[in-house]
Amino acid sequence: MLKNVRALGKPTAICTIYDAIPVLGDAERAALAAFNDVISRAAISAGLPLIDLRVTCAHVDDYSPISPIEPSVVGGAKIADAICRMVAVHDFRSAHGRVGVTAAHAGSGTAAANAFAVS
Repeated sequence: MLKNVRALGKPTAICTIYDAIPVLGDAERAALAAFNDVISRAAISAGLPLIDLRVTCAHVDDYSPISPIEPSVVGGAKIADAICRMVAVHDFRSAHGRVGVTAAHAGSGTAAANAFAVS
């Protein structure tokens, strides 16, 4: 499926599913790990960039107190920042994927993206 999406020639990035959701149990986290493995491998195989939301939304305050399976304002801002950084730094014409990892600076509360090439 992702090869067909890539063939359209439109800038495309793939995101993992965030998994630090406060209400999830061990079984749900294990299932998400399996899904995220499939997502990551598919993105890499298709040469598409990957934003790892497991790292982006890793804190309780990244999730909504109203519906904890949804991002909070803080989590949503981190996701938007990760997408903006991917768009700014990734060469979408390249056949090589990148994994963009967004993590908060210690003590600052701001997010920074680190990207590395995937062979």
